[in-house]
Amino acid sequence: MGMDVYGLNPVLKGARPEIDWSSNPSQEETDAYLIASDAWHSENQGAYFRNNVWYWHPLWQFVCIACDDVLSEEAKQKGTFNDGYQYDFETALVIADRLKEALEGGSVEVYAEQRQAHLDSLPLETCNLCNGTGVRDDEHVQGKCNGCDGTGKVKDWDTHYVFDADNVKEFEQFCRLSGGFEIC
Repeated sequence: MGMDVYGLNPVLKGARPEIDWSSNPSQEETDAYLIASDAWHSENQGAYFRNNVWYWHPLWQFVCIACDDVLSEEAKQKGTFNDGYQYDFETALVIADRLKEALEGGSVEVYAEQRQAHLDSLPLETCNLCNGTGVRDDEHVQGKCNGCDGTGKVKDWDTHYVFDADNVKEFEQFCRLSGGFEIC
């Protein structure tokens, strides 16, 4: 599952490549389309931004911190869902400006370090696949538990979510060029 974020009125350079999938295109046609599509997306950063849930949630948490005084509680909450909530052009620009300030001023790096220190401090939890025994005997696994590698303990679920400065930079560029955006 992921978050597909579409620009509402993006700055575009050229027409989006198209392919008629119903015509059963050859591998060569498909490859050419994919290459052209990748190039188009690179040149049109305000059209589309995508993150899987593991990257999106930490990114959006940071956006909410950076824009706490700008985003309503509803806008903050809706950013965690992919139900079509829209952020207008002005809001997108404020988000872009705040992210740029955070990137250039070092706040993103400080946040990443503090977040990682917090994640590293979280205690291990009891593995729910083997109930902490380190051994499974079910329809999927018989023997050493594959969820905890036989230790009976696993990292906190929050450690699976990734915060990345490059992701912040990409989202900043997207927001700046999106003309407002919708999370689907």
